[in-house]
Amino acid sequence: MNKRTDMAQKRAREVAEDVVPGHVPPAPPRLDRNAQARLGEQLRAMYDDLLQQPIPDRFVDLLKDLDDIEQGKSTGKSRSAERGKADRGKSAEKSAEKGTTG
Repeated sequence: MNKRTDMAQKRAREVAEDVVPGHVPPAPPRLDRNAQARLGEQLRAMYDDLLQQPIPDRFVDLLKDLDDIEQGKSTGKSRSAERGKADRGKSAEKSAEKGTTG
């Protein structure tokens, strides 16, 4: 166990003893290595498809903007803001073609 877990368990015992003297909380449940391995395989199988999907351009732009800010290269204009304007323009064009507003 790590130090944080030990401290949390010690504090839990102190609180429990204040309420019911001599009470010791049960040990936290644990998974054996086989159960952990099976769980890991199932989680990887569930999320593999998600991990294979491409990252949307707007997220890539946001990450680039953050990198620029951290490196002091910020120009005041963000790629994500420019992309948002372009996306809103495309949306307006589509609405106009359909004869709707929005």
